[in-house]
Amino acid sequence: MIVPPYYFRVSSEELFSHYSEILDKIDVPVILYDVPKFVGYSVNVNVFERLVDEYSQIIGVKDSSNDLLHIAELIRRVGDRISVMAGTSRVILSTLVLGGKGAIVTVANFMPRHVVKLYESFMKSNIEEARRIQFLINEIDVLMKRYNQIAAVKAIFNLISKPGGIPRKLILPLSEGELKNVRDYLVRCGLISG
Repeated sequence: MIVPPYYFRVSSEELFSHYSEILDKIDVPVILYDVPKFVGYSVNVNVFERLVDEYSQIIGVKDSSNDLLHIAELIRRVGDRISVMAGTSRVILSTLVLGGKGAIVTVANFMPRHVVKLYESFMKSNIEEARRIQFLINEIDVLMKRYNQIAAVKAIFNLISKPGGIPRKLILPLSEGELKNVRDYLVRCGLISG
């Protein structure tokens, strides 16, 4: 997975050149990652299209833009040649409806059955069930966004008896009140018992 450069904004031509330099030197399947919240900008669809036109090792794009117009345009232009996948949990179903192939999302690490069930429900045209699960996933997404996401994910892993540990500094663990909110949610969605 290749992340765009961060800190400085670059032009589409500079970004294409950056990706090309990497792709010219490797011969492994590659997923391009559009993650505006961490790099400060979204990769222009034209850049992705040019790269897919020129490099056969690109097998997908993880789109974390949360911008359905961006995702739809990406699917329209390259979705018949590569897998366009939701990169954030709140748009899994929307991405599938638009023609995306799946998702690479944080919640799949601790709610894998929910994410798989959403996908399977969609593939069986059981949209009501897919919507129900998407709404459930959205709740944890909102909860994680309320706190530091890394601290929240580590807390969730600890609560479901998986090794999560504590976050490294500067990130602080969740407070008792925050932990209670997360625990209550996990009980509600059946990940832990009350």
